[in-house]
Amino acid sequence: MKKVEFYSYLKDDYVNTALIIEYDEVTNRIDSATLHSNNYGVITVENNKTEVHIWENEDHVRELSNLSKRHTSILLNGPSNDTTIKDKIIKDITALLATQQISQENQSIINKIFEVIK
Repeated sequence: MKKVEFYSYLKDDYVNTALIIEYDEVTNRIDSATLHSNNYGVITVENNKTEVHIWENEDHVRELSNLSKRHTSILLNGPSNDTTIKDKIIKDITALLATQQISQENQSIINKIFEVIK
């Protein structure tokens, strides 16, 4: 199992964008991938199944319970069918990759994951 990882940070220990791909280095079969955008949400790929999750907004969190009104935390909502969010996450990841030195082997794996999620 091999892993390709790229990150950008807003500050120490706070990820802004990330691309993490795990694949079999012999067959180049992708086992899983995560495309993380602090602005919009997360795309996950596992067994060629793609799910898009968006971040909850603060108003939604406060509506859930009295406890969450006082102690809010922003989490991922369930899977979303919003293709504009998916496109925005992809755009954030593309911007991240534009700042990286990427080997030809890694670029091949990255291209595969973009084919799967489109």
